[in-house]
Amino acid sequence: MRNLFKLSKRPKLKSPNMLAAWPGISNVSIIVANYLRRKLEFKEFGEIEASHFFDPIGVIAR
Repeated sequence: MRNLFKLSKRPKLKSPNMLAAWPGISNVSIIVANYLRRKLEFKEFGEIEASHFFDPIGVIAR
């Protein structure tokens, strides 16, 4: 499990918030996350490789 986190900067954090989104049908979560990031003026400083934490093999909706 190497390279799970890719940091582009190392900011000093006081009371950080995290915004996370994973792609899905029509990439709606990615679109919403980008909208919120812009509106809330969040600064991107890294990425988390999500595929190491779960293996999405299917979705059940009722």
